[in-house]
Amino acid sequence: MSAIEESIVGLNAVFLCLAHALIIAVARVNGHSKQKSYRNGYGLKKLVEGLLKASGVNLRNAGGLEKLWQFQEYLSD
Repeated sequence: MSAIEESIVGLNAVFLCLAHALIIAVARVNGHSKQKSYRNGYGLKKLVEGLLKASGVNLRNAGGLEKLWQFQEYLSD
């Protein structure tokens, strides 16, 4: 996690930006080869949809605080 603390990720997503940011951060920490294209907004749609489907949380239109807590609980499991 120290790599995330030391780096700020710019994000141009307007839709489901929390899920986008999470995938970009994980890709950066793991040194994923597509990290740069993810940061530019390419190749994220299926990853984001899969993450949200697995979590069962609808984050469309920001989701609200309750949805963010549910998403956080899913990630902590």
